[in-house]
Amino acid sequence: MEPPAEKTTVSTGVEIEELRHKARWRKRRLIFNNDGDDALFFPSDLSITPRNLLERRTIPVTGTQVDSIFYCTTQSIGAYTHRSEVAELLVRDLPREGFRNSVGEFAKQGTDPLEIVTEHCREEGIEIFATLRMNDVHDSSDRFSVLGSKFKRKHRKALFGTSRKPPPYGYWSGADFSWKVIRNMTFQVLEEMASNYDLDGLELDFWRHPPYFKTYAWGQPVTREETDSITRLMRRVRRMADDRGRERGRPLLIAVRVMDSPELSQAMGLDLVTWLREDLVDLVIVGEVALAPWEETIRLAHRYGVPVYPCIRRSMIGEERGSLESFRAQALTAWKQGADGIYLFNLFPDEKHDRKYRELGDPNGLERLDKLYSLDPVGRESFKRYIHDFEKYKAQKPVSPLSPVELEPGTIHTIPMYLADRSLSQAIVGKRPLVRARLQLENLDPEVAVRFSVNGHRLEAGERVQDELRYSISPTQLHTGYNHFRISVPAGPAPRLKDILVSVLY
Repeated sequence: MEPPAEKTTVSTGVEIEELRHKARWRKRRLIFNNDGDDALFFPSDLSITPRNLLERRTIPVTGTQVDSIFYCTTQSIGAYTHRSEVAELLVRDLPREGFRNSVGEFAKQGTDPLEIVTEHCREEGIEIFATLRMNDVHDSSDRFSVLGSKFKRKHRKALFGTSRKPPPYGYWSGADFSWKVIRNMTFQVLEEMASNYDLDGLELDFWRHPPYFKTYAWGQPVTREETDSITRLMRRVRRMADDRGRERGRPLLIAVRVMDSPELSQAMGLDLVTWLREDLVDLVIVGEVALAPWEETIRLAHRYGVPVYPCIRRSMIGEERGSLESFRAQALTAWKQGADGIYLFNLFPDEKHDRKYRELGDPNGLERLDKLYSLDPVGRESFKRYIHDFEKYKAQKPVSPLSPVELEPGTIHTIPMYLADRSLSQAIVGKRPLVRARLQLENLDPEVAVRFSVNGHRLEAGERVQDELRYSISPTQLHTGYNHFRISVPAGPAPRLKDILVSVLY
């Protein structure tokens, strides 16, 4: 594989650093993360050509609000879908009827998915990053064991456990980054991608998959030395990226995707504050379940001059939380909390709601579109197996169909919800938007009167429709930002609250 043609060399570190700081603040309305399944699950009845690969996910987002594509080639530490001299090329088929792995055929053609997508982005003026999943564990399941690598089999002692003896947190095939051999493989793959592809940047995706140390996976605190070992790796990557930038005359940016809470990142051994203070990263992606408000990480990174892109992903709960209206509500909330753009994960153009690629990157346009707010649009409880002391890092107790809350009689339950629409603050009585709230409840006795208020305004008795109480709310009773709902049951059997859904209709 030939490296990309070199450009004029920048002679000083000062110059490349200035260019890097300028490049980190380029416009990124939407960052589209492509997990690489377009290549791994290629339709069996379709000819394996670069054009057909691009038609699946890349061409459909070209010309939309997607300014950046992050393309993932990781399937397991040591096995990737880009050509490599330091790691294994994953060419095995995965168990999904009607699909085949196209990577081996592309290799015969002298190319690979990352190269194909990179060349397209260069032609179209789209920023392109290669995503390295730092600890992908899909190979821990029997169904996807083919994603495992020779490297992991060779270094079994560096894994968290075995299929027969898995750890309580994370998955058994996770790799322990306290091992030098794990850090070295990670660095070598990043270095090779930086040298062989004409990239704008590298993404180190720490959300795929925590944790990063065997100590944590088995319920023990991460040590200072373990945390420092990841920071040393980050310094090494930064030096390599800057050296590469000087060689080619154009900076190579470093993005990291970290936990929703800065405190949780630190507890897992990811010292984000030090990374920011030492100027080791250029973009921060925060996601993907909003354990803490996005604004916490946004304030932290902005203090060091680094942009932040909250992650919006497919709901683990489904139903209406996977609707276009829900995505709009999440995106506008991120924009209002100070986001510099939106990062899309596990959302693809070959699925429903193509309009999201033309809407979510424009906060002004979102203001006048219908939305659906909920207390937990993703399903935080789905991720607790990665995190011990899970409750400690949540800004509030999640309320969702996955984790309903009992409404104890005689107790007032106050629940904050962020509503992002500017029109709520500028509302005129009797005019749009129309706002409707739905309390989703379990075990609601028909004879029990539920009291419901918002920001101190008592709402009239709601209309009962199956397991819901439905209310109309005047937008003058609401405001942009955190609104406080109060719910109480005077007496009788205790119902359980599954969610509060708020529709804003224009």
